[in-house]
Amino acid sequence: MQPLNKTIGHFLAFVWLICVGVSTTAFVSQTTYAQGAGRGPIAAARDPETERSSQKSLDAAKFYFYKRKPAKDDKEAAARAKKSVLDRLTEIIDTNANFAHMDQVYFLMAEVYARDNQTEEANKFYSIVVKDYPDSQHHAEARRKLGVTTEKPKEETKPDKKG
Repeated sequence: MQPLNKTIGHFLAFVWLICVGVSTTAFVSQTTYAQGAGRGPIAAARDPETERSSQKSLDAAKFYFYKRKPAKDDKEAAARAKKSVLDRLTEIIDTNANFAHMDQVYFLMAEVYARDNQTEEANKFYSIVVKDYPDSQHHAEARRKLGVTTEKPKEETKPDKKG
């Protein structure tokens, strides 16, 4: 009878490991994290379809902003391009506030306004990147464009007057 008890014990241990593994996997898949190290978990899990849709909108906005620049003398085309980019970015902000690349959305919004010489609006979005996304790849650039530096001003050194 000893081998049967041992077999049942191994089987129960195996089932327990499977259950623990499944529940851990389910927990990990339900918990998503904000972009960047140390940002912590987001309250709601991200929907993969919404993430894909938001990524497509962001890619389209980047394409229109960086690649499809209208001629400088065509004011109507420039206005349409700006509206197209802003509409896509605003859609992401409105429909998927937990988007994994929200720092890129805000940075591109700032760039659109900066290109149109709307400095106050641009600074508003650069500030969001600086304040809310310290681990973003755009953080340093946003700080630079805001005129915020991490360096302390160098003290003036006076030459020694020995003489």
